This record gives sequence, structure tokens and C-alpha cells, in this order.
Amino acid sequence: MIRKFLLALLLLGAGVAHADSAPDADSVGQFIDRFYAALRQHNAQRLEAMIAPQAPVVVFLHDDDGVKKFTLSRAEYLQQITSMWHFATQEKYEVQDVRVRPGQGGRAVVTLDARESRVILGGSTGQRHQLELRVEGGGNLRITSITSRTTLW
Repeated sequence: MIRKFLLALLLLGAGVAHADSAPDADSVGQFIDRFYAALRQHNAQRLEAMIAPQAPVVVFLHDDDGVKKFTLSRAEYLQQITSMWHFATQEKYEVQDVRVRPGQGGRAVVTLDARESRVILGGSTGQRHQLELRVEGGGNLRITSITSRTTLW
């Protein structure tokens, strides 16, 4: 009886989120689902709320000329997305291989492969991203940095 009681206390204690504990994989997975739902729904306001104001977006663009690196602010990143929405049709987003590594201080590192395709001004285009997202926050996750290795196709 005492053993069951102690086990129940341990299980209850394990479910309590501490301010410095990393978000669990299920919470992060749901967050990523909401992020891509916001992209599909063209919800810039929700995307903005999901990305920390000072979050850098580092892009390594792989093309025929090699690799180019550039960094965008959250505002510049969102501007690129909303501009694309303005001109694109037939958008598709596919996300695969989502992996979550817990970090310290309420942080986690998420890696995933994403493919986007769309029609812009009558031509089909797309890109493949190998993303690394750093997320933090207990009940209110936010992206604190994005690194993308992007290939256009």
C-alpha cells in the first residue's frame, strides 16, 4: 500500500513542469503542428506570436553557385512569408522527421525536414529545408532561433 502511494506521488511529481525544465516532445510536436497550421492558414499574427521578438533566422541557401548565408530578423522573416502568400497559389507544406532534444533552462532543440511547393506567377517552385528550431517556455512555447539549410527546386 505504501509502495503504491509513493509511486503515485512520484508520478504526480513528474507531471509538474518546472520553470527550468525542457518542454516535452509531445508539447513541442503540437507546437510545430500549430506553426505549420498558421503557415497554411496565412495567419501572420499567430506566426509572429510563436517567434520571439529577437529570434534570429539564419539561412544557408544552397544553389548552383554554392552556399550563401544570410540572417533575417523576425520582422524580415515574416515579411518574406507574407510576400510569398501574396503571390503564391497551390501551396503545400510537408513536415517529416521531427526530433526533439531537451535542453536546459526550459529550452529544447527541434530538428525537422520540411518541403514547400507552390505556384508563383504561373511557375511551379519549391524548396526543401533542414530546420533547427530552438524553442523555450513552459506552457507558452516560442521559437528563439531558426537555422535553415535550404535548397530550392
